[in-house]
Amino acid sequence: MLLNEWYHDAACGRQFVNYFKLLDWMTKTDTNEKGKNVARLLRELHQLKAQKPLFFDSSVKIATEEDFALRVFGILLELDRGDFIHAFSRANIVDKHLAVAPQCYVHLAQELNNEGLSALEAKDLIEDFDHKRWSFIPVTISYNMSRSLHDGQWVLPFLKKERINGKGGTADVYQVLVQEYFIDPVLRDAIKKSRFHDKDYGWCYQLALKTYSPRNKDFFEWEKVAFKGLRGQPGMVQYLGDYVFEEIPNEPESWTYNILLELGELDLDEFFADQHSYPPVRTPEIIAFWSALFKVAEAIKRLHNLERRDEDGVTEKYHGWHADIKLDNILRVHGEYKLADFGFAKFKRIKEEPPTEYIEGGTQTYGPPETDPKRVRGTSTAVTQTIDTWSFGCVLSIAVTWVILGYQGILQYETLRKQAIANLKRRQEQETGLTTPTAHDAFHNGYNVLPEVLQWHNYLHTISRRSDSLSMRVLGLVEQEMLLGSPQQRISSTALCERLKFMLKAADMDYANSRRDASIHESVLKALLEYDQQAPANSTQAARAKSAGLERLAPPSASSRGSAAAQDAAPRKSRRIGKSERLDNIPRGKTAHRAEDLERELQAQADVHEPEPSAMSDLYDSPVEEADGAMIPSFQRPVTPTPRFRPRPQQINVTQLGDPTRKVKPPNGPDPATNPQLPRQPYQPPNGDQGRPQVSPSSMWPRPRQPFTRPPPVREPESSPEPKRSTPPRMPPGPVLVPTLEPSLDICRVREELERNRPNRIASFVGIPKKDLYLKKFIKNRDIKFIVDNGTTMLPFWGVATYVLETLTLKLAGLDEDGLDLVFTIGEEFNINNARRANSAARFQKAMQEMTPKDPGDADEEFLRTDMTAVLGRVFDEYLKTDRHKAMTLLILTDGLWLGSVKEDVVEKKIADFVKELNSMEPRRFSIEFIRFGDDRTAIKRLEALDNAMEDRYGIEDIIDTEPWTGRVRKMIVGSILEGEDLDENEREGPTPAASVPSSPGSGARPNGVRNSVSQIYGRSPSQKKPNPFSRLMG
Repeated sequence: MLLNEWYHDAACGRQFVNYFKLLDWMTKTDTNEKGKNVARLLRELHQLKAQKPLFFDSSVKIATEEDFALRVFGILLELDRGDFIHAFSRANIVDKHLAVAPQCYVHLAQELNNEGLSALEAKDLIEDFDHKRWSFIPVTISYNMSRSLHDGQWVLPFLKKERINGKGGTADVYQVLVQEYFIDPVLRDAIKKSRFHDKDYGWCYQLALKTYSPRNKDFFEWEKVAFKGLRGQPGMVQYLGDYVFEEIPNEPESWTYNILLELGELDLDEFFADQHSYPPVRTPEIIAFWSALFKVAEAIKRLHNLERRDEDGVTEKYHGWHADIKLDNILRVHGEYKLADFGFAKFKRIKEEPPTEYIEGGTQTYGPPETDPKRVRGTSTAVTQTIDTWSFGCVLSIAVTWVILGYQGILQYETLRKQAIANLKRRQEQETGLTTPTAHDAFHNGYNVLPEVLQWHNYLHTISRRSDSLSMRVLGLVEQEMLLGSPQQRISSTALCERLKFMLKAADMDYANSRRDASIHESVLKALLEYDQQAPANSTQAARAKSAGLERLAPPSASSRGSAAAQDAAPRKSRRIGKSERLDNIPRGKTAHRAEDLERELQAQADVHEPEPSAMSDLYDSPVEEADGAMIPSFQRPVTPTPRFRPRPQQINVTQLGDPTRKVKPPNGPDPATNPQLPRQPYQPPNGDQGRPQVSPSSMWPRPRQPFTRPPPVREPESSPEPKRSTPPRMPPGPVLVPTLEPSLDICRVREELERNRPNRIASFVGIPKKDLYLKKFIKNRDIKFIVDNGTTMLPFWGVATYVLETLTLKLAGLDEDGLDLVFTIGEEFNINNARRANSAARFQKAMQEMTPKDPGDADEEFLRTDMTAVLGRVFDEYLKTDRHKAMTLLILTDGLWLGSVKEDVVEKKIADFVKELNSMEPRRFSIEFIRFGDDRTAIKRLEALDNAMEDRYGIEDIIDTEPWTGRVRKMIVGSILEGEDLDENEREGPTPAASVPSSPGSGARPNGVRNSVSQIYGRSPSQKKPNPFSRLMG
């Protein structure tokens, strides 16, 4: 009777015994009898024997630790032959040898003969025992197991086995339930978060089981190797073990190949579609969602740059490719998003840069253009790791859609892509040269991102919440640096993680700066929390909470609608009937990351009385990385009191990033809420412009909701008795406005023209633009050297600086016969000399990614200060020694702060000394163009003084010009070469070709990044002669 209670039906169709309960009962002492239950059974069996031995065999031998045979005793009791337990024990058939019992059957037959059984009776008993023993030795699921379970009737102790995926592929994925009795202690610790109490089976664990058929054995072998290589890597679904199982005894064709993995509650596609899961609404919820999803980028970076330490302590480094990043392969595991499914992954030892590998398979919907079967046409082409950048960009594009529109928006987005590709295929029948992708819902047209994808992004911009600056930043990054047709132009996973980390901190600062007057009352927070806690987490919980009742009404199916005539003929039933029942049964849903955020905020309101600054780095450090491989709860946001400041939205305070403990004072100037809004008009590439990269200058930064109004210009009294000398600029005390790209800017117009005027598709693919014949006159015999300021203060401008550098490089391609040079102000490892090839722009972009200024908010990053004096000194020395035979122009991309140039006037004096030593008779043989980013007033004055006052103060030739990055591209290139170009806008006769940029009404100020005119800075009318700024600043 007891044995029947301990039997369970396994998911494989066989039965097994919970022998732990059997052992517990056997060794328990009966309350009414002396001794253990096993001893009582043996005494009763002794009395039943026909030929009783003189002395009773005690239970000591079969119940001792060394020769434990209680499971063997249980088998014999079920066969009603328990009195032969000691014969089995003497034949060395004990519990620990049950799996290999056949090795002892010859000896056992002799012992049974000695007990009085005939040879035939002994044979029958041994056969019955052999068949029954499998139920008493179910497989123990151990950590890192690798077993071959054939040549027998092994039983896997899976009580439930439910299929998860129904999308085909190389394997089937199941969710299995195992009682904790059959989980190895080491494995229990590794998956402790999966432990739960089942009402039927007690404490259990849930695992994921990935099963391959014999025809997909090779996929099993490869993915097993990949999972083992990635074991212990944070952000990736963890491998727990593998086994080969014989479904039907003695039939090898029935074998299955299986991998055990930690179980994800949902994949990202399911999470977005779950009717009980709603997009985040409040800013902290939005930040928490993106912070959790960005952990996938960290996992991709680790995969691309894999470091694996083997059991001997040797560390090996590999390049990796996932090759199948999509919503289905990102799992939500205990609230943390993890990368899964490495069936198409590839690895190779680090040898070459950039690494390339031949990839097979993958999902074409999320695949980049270069892997599309229609494009490769059966050939095998090595690809870079940025195939994963493209795929993750597709994931982020869908994620932004869900945050703003929910799952219905995702379905609408998919419909848009399907329609766009269907239209392309129809056009392809009429026009030659058009390409189409293999997938009917891909994100590209065969070579570049679909224009409709960018149009959808523009739509999302127009309807996004004002409080959600982070999603717009993500969208800009996707457009500008991820969904690019050229693999070389896409951002690397390492640089991507840096950008995402900075975005999170910027968004957190935006939120902290806007909370002062927007606090939510405690009663509202409590109501939201109670609703979220009571809402079911999934459909199973919803079914348990309400086992009866109507579900939310679904639209009628096609089969039920019938014809219009039939519907008109049938009597109509009002949809209002049953209103109460319908409304009462609309399912509640949880809002992503709401409960944990509300609990923290309520605790903060209860505990915090005086606001204190918080260390933002605590918010974004990966908890997995800090746990030395241990699996701990996902993203947890620290309690942050409401700060007492609120700078303008969309501003990044570089000072605070450099010092998380420093409080920020509110900036001067009018409240942005009183300013009119500037509608965002992202660049839209022309339809049908296929076969060459499409420019999408949408920035990684969101468009400001209000235009920036510059405070009134600072003017010094004209009669100042003691004019001050210029001092080196210090760190700007307030927020730095993040620049954005607008199609009206000349840099965007020129970039579009460069892309449109490519001579042919082949030249477009390799990046060869047409030469500018006008510029060729001045550049042909002149060296061009780019100097990029990569000090920390340039971090907010890095995205647009990269775009400007690429555009200028494309514009100058082929004009400098010796090739273009690139120099960074800090660090030399990615400097480039004599870049003549067609991919110069791609090489420069790669260098910019690698030299992205690090975020000083990280504990291990220091604030880097540009010493422009030292940089120019090295360039000048090299030119005087080796390059004097040829003219040269420096194009310097900078914000003009130069915090490393600590002494007064050192940059001015360095330039003056160089020009005097050069002593050239040729006008402007050596020239310098400063391309300015940012609106720091002191930096603007310094650059304007370099442009306009060097000739009067030092008596040298005017070789310097300055132009903001929002100004005219031609002036950026030849402004320092041609005297006619080196004029202030107010000194020109007639209009200039500069881009028209609207100003804020009544403010007299220009938008972000556009310099004030000289009259605004120095207080003069256009008709007045330019004053010498050094006469005021320097005395």
